Amino acid sequence: MFDVLLVTHGRLGEELIATARLVFGEVGEGVSAIGFCPGESPDALAESIAAQVSASAPEAGCLVLCDILGGSPFLMAARCRQGAERPMEVVSGLNLAMLIEVLAQRDCLGVDEGARVAAEAARQSIRNLSEQLS
Repeated sequence: MFDVLLVTHGRLGEELIATARLVFGEVGEGVSAIGFCPGESPDALAESIAAQVSASAPEAGCLVLCDILGGSPFLMAARCRQGAERPMEVVSGLNLAMLIEVLAQRDCLGVDEGARVAAEAARQSIRNLSEQLS
């Protein structure tokens, strides 16, 4: 089972994990969040990400879910992926539906499949009600 690391601006990742517990129940081991806070350097964020990924299971690896494509959390996760010693995937566009779907399936998927499931769950969860009613 791969680890799941949420890397976001501020406390968004921590709050998404707490909210996922309300919907999903206990999230299990290996689910954590790192927030990029005001005054923190991108290099310090990259070090935190690298340390967390290094602590993941050598075979299973870590799926990193980031809030915004092109934001510091995403860019530093992408940097860490280049030199990662463990399997590591990075997906942006983090939302609650994505997180819950990953949590529901992570014990039967590899990290690469988890990344695919995360991206698809995020796409499928986005709906414009007005368009749906037309």
